[in-house]
Amino acid sequence: YEKLVASLKPGRDPRGNRNAIFIDDDLRCWRRKQLLLMPEFDVRRKKNSTDEGDSGFTGRDLTQTSHLNKLAALQARDELTSIAEDETVKIPQATMLAGSVTASVRKAWDIGGALSLACPETEGKNKTDIRGITHLHHALDAVTIGLAAYFFPKDGRLWELMSRRRLGNEADRKEFQRRARQPITFSEKGDWKITDLPPELKKQITERLAERRVVQHLPYTMRGLKVQQNTWRVLHADPNDPEKMVLGMSMRDADKKRQPKTAKEKKSKLLGLNPHQGTGKLARLKGSLIVEENFGVVLDPEIQVIPFMNVYQRLHELKEKNSGVLPRILRTGSVIRVQEGGYQGVWRISSIKDAKAGYLVDMLSPELVKAENKKAGCFMNARLASLIKGKLSVLDWDYTAHA
Repeated sequence: YEKLVASLKPGRDPRGNRNAIFIDDDLRCWRRKQLLLMPEFDVRRKKNSTDEGDSGFTGRDLTQTSHLNKLAALQARDELTSIAEDETVKIPQATMLAGSVTASVRKAWDIGGALSLACPETEGKNKTDIRGITHLHHALDAVTIGLAAYFFPKDGRLWELMSRRRLGNEADRKEFQRRARQPITFSEKGDWKITDLPPELKKQITERLAERRVVQHLPYTMRGLKVQQNTWRVLHADPNDPEKMVLGMSMRDADKKRQPKTAKEKKSKLLGLNPHQGTGKLARLKGSLIVEENFGVVLDPEIQVIPFMNVYQRLHELKEKNSGVLPRILRTGSVIRVQEGGYQGVWRISSIKDAKAGYLVDMLSPELVKAENKKAGCFMNARLASLIKGKLSVLDWDYTAHA
């Protein structure tokens, strides 16, 4: 194997020049050889750690949930250790809870019923169906994991017993009761049951879930250019709409024959149509690239779409026009509050459209997964002008969903 790795050589000049030297390519291939010769892939943050549970594991195990949880726990421990200034501060222990344990606890305590107040559609549904209805299943999982770790501390043998549906052996039953340190009862068939949670605790869980606090991460980066890879030829302006251009391209069909294809697109979404320097490669070719994504919609001083192209520069220009104040930006995933009118409430934006009737948005209650027509908690094709008239404000939430 080592001879095989040593015989691997980097690629050379495609034009056939065997004497060409590519230092970057040689360095990349050398690093790859070092990875191929590595007998074990150690992902530990602390290389000199002597803890029993810190043994390394191979790269293929990075696709297994149990090993990913272990990696996350080690990183969390290192982060907490680094920020602890006082040596007397006790670092909390990270416990990787087995999925079978949380599933058993969820069924035994019927915690899923706590979602009924926040989202009545989940009543009587299994976990798979709940995932497609509301994002609050993540909060429910967090509650389940926290309670399971509190009432059933880390014990491999205990977790093994909990993962069984039935315990027919009397010795296993006694061991289960002894290790659980919780009142455990068994049916005639051996099904085990945990004493239910206190009513006041279940009530508190239900009330907290009813707050419907859901956070979606919106990347702040403005870098990049999100365009289609194929270059279109700019033919002429659309006679029916002065804001659009007619584009053309030759596409190969199933028989590999070129067939002409035309399309219409707004000038604001075409890259290379009007270069800043006056000249450019695309302009010389009479070509253009279509920007397929928008960064968002700016609300101040007037409503306009910001394509994902030179975003920082465009916002800087708009900031100067808005008396030096960064304008409000509405993006897919943004959470808004409307204070007045028929759309009063807190909503999450799922889609923004620039239609003939004006700017329209699809929005839904933050905890719902999908916006659907004629569904409670959803509004389709709501006029952005009506939302602004109802005193729209874009909420800046932290990761606990507090403004």
